Amino acid sequence: MGKTYGYQMIDLHPDHADDTGPSPGAGQHAIDCDALGLYTDSDEEAAVTPPKVKHPWASRKAARRALRRRRLAKANVKSMVKLGMLGMPAVLLMFFGILHLMETLLGRTSLLWNAETIVAASWQRATISGSEGRKLIGNAHPIPCHSHNDYLQRRPLLDALSWGFTGVEADVWLFDNNLYVGHHKAALSRTQTFRSTYIDPLIDILTADTPEGEAPRCTGDGIYKVAPAQTLTLLVDLKTDGDRTLQHVIQQTAKLREMGCLSYWNGNTVVPREITLVATGNTPYDAIIANETYRDIFYDAPLHALWETPRSPISNSSAVDAGNEKLDYGAAMATSQDGVNPSYLDFNASTSYYASTSFLSSVGFVWRGHLSPRQMEVIRGQIRGAKRRGLKARFWDVPTWPTSVRNHIWHVLVKEGADVLSVDDLAAAAMQDWTVRVHDTSFEWLAQKTPD
Repeated sequence: MGKTYGYQMIDLHPDHADDTGPSPGAGQHAIDCDALGLYTDSDEEAAVTPPKVKHPWASRKAARRALRRRRLAKANVKSMVKLGMLGMPAVLLMFFGILHLMETLLGRTSLLWNAETIVAASWQRATISGSEGRKLIGNAHPIPCHSHNDYLQRRPLLDALSWGFTGVEADVWLFDNNLYVGHHKAALSRTQTFRSTYIDPLIDILTADTPEGEAPRCTGDGIYKVAPAQTLTLLVDLKTDGDRTLQHVIQQTAKLREMGCLSYWNGNTVVPREITLVATGNTPYDAIIANETYRDIFYDAPLHALWETPRSPISNSSAVDAGNEKLDYGAAMATSQDGVNPSYLDFNASTSYYASTSFLSSVGFVWRGHLSPRQMEVIRGQIRGAKRRGLKARFWDVPTWPTSVRNHIWHVLVKEGADVLSVDDLAAAAMQDWTVRVHDTSFEWLAQKTPD
């Protein structure tokens, strides 16, 4: 078949099938093939090149490859699922193993939860009969614990009293002639004042049993019914200018003073009452001792500066204690008069109530989960210095984790004679057994059991 140019006329009449030329009437029965696109130049190429045809064996091969790919992908998914199911427990075990190792060797890590808090939640619901005041305290037994940064608790003051704490701490800031409670300036709120958070609730608790018609007054019944003689220490940490802030503290505690609720120094001895007010932070010591015949605000003495010579010398032979030489054991350690620094002899029961120190700063880091002999001598020297002056030894900044090390340090301090421990986890502290001690009143329990 040759190429066609111009018009190619095809006669469709059967009578002219054998004619070589167009018939006279061809115009009526002919079709213009070029115009209709029925015949083009590519027809020749199509006639020369045969169409490509897929063989059946090729299609089957491609299908088998696709099936193998699907099966392989499904097998990979199953392998990943199995690996995850088997590997996740192994990863968790490795994680908690490393956590336990750090807890044992360094004592500087904690679990993701605190089981004591979970147990204590149900215990608190079971023992607290009311929502506030005397009903909230109920029959709680006093424990030698101080609520550190108490204003951060869910219910400041009330939570500590419900657990039997014998001390609470409030950081106060003076702004606009009012005292606000908070750890930092950014955390202060106009609704959380020193008066509304501590003074007013204490007055309500102390006057709850006052007969109607009588003037509210403290009668010596105390905060805790089971221990009427137990005083509650209100530690006020002055964060702003000492003199001005102290004057506002005196003004806002005037009601407690008028009711006779504050412990005081009468010039000869300390008269304990329901509340003992102690000032720390920027408190000016001179302002506290200005009145020599009457004081109802006491100073928080530096416990680390009251260190006294231990019965045996501190050893430097242990490699664990090698780095402890940089610790500050207090100015008293460098003196010769029985280890007592004369400049600190003014701290006594007439001027101070607490003698406090940071555990980490003065005692040091606790390695291997227990206190070294050197650290024990430092603790004993500090407590000895506080006892000789009639002060309550208080340790704050005790490591909070791991809980096993924390609890161990708590009990060692109390057994050695520490009077108060500053804690943040109220429930965990309340769940400890504080009945057995070593020094001071520690043998009362033994005397009760020992026959005459």
